[in-house]
Amino acid sequence: MEETERIKFDVIGLRETRRRNPLSCTWKNGAGVFLGSRRENSTSGGIGFIVAPRLVQKIRQVSLPSHTIGVLDLQLDKKTKVSVIQIYAPTADKDEADHTDFYDEVRETAAKCRSYYKIIAGDFNACVGPKRH
Repeated sequence: MEETERIKFDVIGLRETRRRNPLSCTWKNGAGVFLGSRRENSTSGGIGFIVAPRLVQKIRQVSLPSHTIGVLDLQLDKKTKVSVIQIYAPTADKDEADHTDFYDEVRETAAKCRSYYKIIAGDFNACVGPKRH
């Protein structure tokens, strides 16, 4: 968290929080910290957010429904709502069904967000370039 004091930020999306249990707290500088839990029976996974102190009062809701997807809803002003959807996609070694299920969940999550502005960010575990065998 000390690193956040050296940079200017509004929202930082996190992955690999590795927490056994979710955590929501306020850091000593006033930043909001929201950490999701890892996969059951695993030491990896989990997503979260760090929200700048000036935006904490604009948080409508934080939802961490799974270890791979989280939603931060902000009401920036009377008319402007923004949803930040933080994702952590399966790695390339997972089977096709895991990838399909994950992206279906991302689509469903985005569809449920009532904000006009939606930002989908995070670790897509994507490979760029030609497929190598």
